[in-house]
Amino acid sequence: ADLWGRALRAILNFAHDHYRNELGLKLLPEPPTVVLSTKRQWHGLARKNTRIRNHELGRWLNAVETVRTESLEWRDDHAVSVCDALDMALFTGLRRGEVFGLEWDRVNLKGAYFWIDKTKNGDPLELPITSTLQVIFERRLKFRVDNNPYVFPAARGGLITDPRKVIAKIISKTISDKDSEQKEINFTCHDARRTFATLAELSGVGTYILKRLMNHRSGRTSDTTQGYISLPVEELIEPAARIESKILHEAGIKRSFSGTKDLLKNLSDDEKEFLLNELLKGSSESE
Repeated sequence: ADLWGRALRAILNFAHDHYRNELGLKLLPEPPTVVLSTKRQWHGLARKNTRIRNHELGRWLNAVETVRTESLEWRDDHAVSVCDALDMALFTGLRRGEVFGLEWDRVNLKGAYFWIDKTKNGDPLELPITSTLQVIFERRLKFRVDNNPYVFPAARGGLITDPRKVIAKIISKTISDKDSEQKEINFTCHDARRTFATLAELSGVGTYILKRLMNHRSGRTSDTTQGYISLPVEELIEPAARIESKILHEAGIKRSFSGTKDLLKNLSDDEKEFLLNELLKGSSESE
């Protein structure tokens, strides 16, 4: 109802202001939708806050992996693409359309970054490729057929428009046969974005960095401080890796040595020196 009211209001407001006589006077009366505000008749939907809970992350990731493995055996490329896309959404916080619409010409594996040029707010977004994302991209390369432009293509090579059947399979796999008391983990694609944002905040990356990673603007009121902050993709490697570590930690997944080595390889000399100093400081404090 609110959506209908806003659409009607936009049309009536435009007509009320646009159509005038030869003297420049408005031809139409005041839009009737004004009463929705004056009498406070807007419904006002509450903002959704559903996400994958921290204690459920391990079970959710295992369910995604199970469906991916079974789909590989059944040669269900569509399901494999959706599983990889959901992992991508969790570890980047990208919106559904940004993940499914990602194309290979916007991925630079050697440079360890990728970018989204068509985002919700119109601002381009450049993000680093962490060790987990590297694994996802390398797996997608193995399944690429006929130079398909999409990183996560549908079964027939086009854009994925409906992942609901695969999501339903994943939800069913979140219940273990060994534990009958478990409840299904219901989720949507956008829940992965809210989960990323929550764990990013808990990892302590900072508000401005989180806004940069999630491509959020400060709103209509200008934020003078943010206007002075410029964060190129190289400066996002460490906070992105920190969020990745937080997600893996909450899921109970330990990093492999190769993953740590890849992370160190992507760090600049200054970042490596900072990390070494932090390790030495922590060691001296424990003594």
